[in-house]
Amino acid sequence: MGRKQLWRVPIWVATALFSAWVADLYVPGFHIDGSLNTRLIVGGVVAALSAAAGMATTLVLVLPISALMMIGATTRMLLDAEPPKAKLVPHPVAKALGSAVIFALFTAVILPLSSFLAVRACRVVGMPVELTGGWPAYFTVGLVLYAVRISAQSLLAPRITNKRVRPWVAARLALLACVVVLWLAVELTDSVHLGAPTGRHVLFDILVLAAMLDALRFTVSDRWGTVTQAPVDVVAVWVLAWSSGWLVNPLEFSGPWPLVLTAVALTALTLPLRLLSPPSSRLDQVKDTGQYRQVGQE
Repeated sequence: MGRKQLWRVPIWVATALFSAWVADLYVPGFHIDGSLNTRLIVGGVVAALSAAAGMATTLVLVLPISALMMIGATTRMLLDAEPPKAKLVPHPVAKALGSAVIFALFTAVILPLSSFLAVRACRVVGMPVELTGGWPAYFTVGLVLYAVRISAQSLLAPRITNKRVRPWVAARLALLACVVVLWLAVELTDSVHLGAPTGRHVLFDILVLAAMLDALRFTVSDRWGTVTQAPVDVVAVWVLAWSSGWLVNPLEFSGPWPLVLTAVALTALTLPLRLLSPPSSRLDQVKDTGQYRQVGQE
């Protein structure tokens, strides 16, 4: 890390502490005992260990899959001014399937595993933290830690260059779209509501749910994104509703159609952002946000 990047370190620490505080506040099975200082220190350790475990397990799982993706590669001749040069380019179908598998592993395996390892490591050294509820609770805590931390970091300490301005803006607008759609669904319809009344303002609940939803959204392929984004968003909203059952204030739908309509509204609101963030710049969005959900796409 260069000296010019040192200013990001306090923000990274603050966002890690904030994500742990949100998880402690919103997930009943996740609890840290002690004074405020103790809770902040332990929460920061849990968030840091969770991020480190997530990065390590991602590398372990992603590298073999990336190698398998090259099996479906095709050789294409790229004509230059000099003699032709061959280059292995993964087939679009292989790239899409590989990216989907990587995202599924990251969501269903790496997120709960990272929170499990972080909590177990803290308990081994005697820190006052516990997490009950089994795999669903570990998944929910891992998702909250990851989604809140990444959303806050990408907003407060983005890595923006001239080529990454539009992808960064598109990513922030996509998160805002999640907030708007969920808020309108909860406030203006009777078929979508927050299950348990709390003393907090509903907007803060929506912000946490929107960060989780944004982390669950996955672009299968830039080429087929217009067709595939709607069903992918339906799955993302369903996973959000399922995982929110382990939150203090769960998101509930009165039936399947309100869930589908919420996802379709989100898709319709975010598809125009493809014009702002062209396919050639999608990798920059991954670098800016630190998210693994689009690994291997471009």
